[in-house]
Amino acid sequence: MYWYRTTPKTVQCTGDTLGAPNGRDLLADVVFVATMLTEPADLTVTSGSGAPVTVSVDAGIHTSNFTMGIGKQSFSVKRDGKEILSGTSEKEIADSCKIWNFNPYVGVLSA
Repeated sequence: MYWYRTTPKTVQCTGDTLGAPNGRDLLADVVFVATMLTEPADLTVTSGSGAPVTVSVDAGIHTSNFTMGIGKQSFSVKRDGKEILSGTSEKEIADSCKIWNFNPYVGVLSA
């Protein structure tokens, strides 16, 4: 499972008359991923044009976070060098918006 805001906190939304939400500076620009694994594996996240980042994840339920990048969000889980799960989110992170929306976009990949 993964979740993130669809715009970084510094983006200026051009059509919103109310202005930026209070507390936006308290947020981090990150992509969160929760893994639910029966055995350890390697999780790779590619956020936008950023370089892929790989972390080792133990068995069980664990949450990791990755620096947010503009563009497509791709995820891969490998065990013993073999890909067991991968996919790309249906919603990209954008560098522009008309109205402020700090609700998270949530997606799930399953084997």
